[in-house]
Amino acid sequence: RDRSWVGALDMSSSLFEWVNSIYRPYPYSETDGREVGSMIDDTSDRVFRGSAWYHPDEMQDNLSATARFNAPPDYAAWYYGFRCARGVSP
Repeated sequence: RDRSWVGALDMSSSLFEWVNSIYRPYPYSETDGREVGSMIDDTSDRVFRGSAWYHPDEMQDNLSATARFNAPPDYAAWYYGFRCARGVSP
């Protein structure tokens, strides 16, 4: 009840969070290149997720923690952030 399905805690914040995935429409497919392609493609829009206490007018319709938006990789705004993460072996 207090953590995500992978055990992550404290995932809510006051910033939208960038992820490395290239923005592509759903449904998700791990073979469509949105994950691996992000290592060589530095121009396609990236995904940013979540929500923030500040919302530009065009984002007012989705204030949930599961919201998903896109923007160019060189776009910057004070209400965007990122979370450092790395994989670990069990």
